[in-house]
Amino acid sequence: MTTPANWPNPERPGYPMFPERDGWHNFVGHHVTCAEEDDTDSLELSPIYLYCCWWDSEGQAWSGFDEAPWDLEECADSLADMEYHSPAITPTQLTELLAGERERCVVKAVDEQWNFPSDPSIQTPEAAVAFRACQRIIDAIRNLGDAP
Repeated sequence: MTTPANWPNPERPGYPMFPERDGWHNFVGHHVTCAEEDDTDSLELSPIYLYCCWWDSEGQAWSGFDEAPWDLEECADSLADMEYHSPAITPTQLTELLAGERERCVVKAVDEQWNFPSDPSIQTPEAAVAFRACQRIIDAIRNLGDAP
């Protein structure tokens, strides 16, 4: 078996991103078609197809909609011509990812705000404007809530 480069970790073909988690994963591929049934000289790629496969973390196996587990080596070979895209993220996972990203943005804004004195009596006019701008950014990010 060759090691396809489309897997998240080329050293572990057949394993998805986050192999410790159950979930759907997205693949994109083409079907090879011929203009005429007997004409192998006119091979063409079909439009792009999206494939979704289920990863069972406990059994370390893939399955499709038929729920039959697939052998990892077979799976890596059969999906080798397709491009692994990503895990299919649920709305809850998306909300968690966004909340984490927003908190990282707040931390960066707070770090930037520390560059300016918080005491108005020792702030230059420019520092006062920058300090308030940082605070407005922090407040705006925190007020975004859970909405994606």
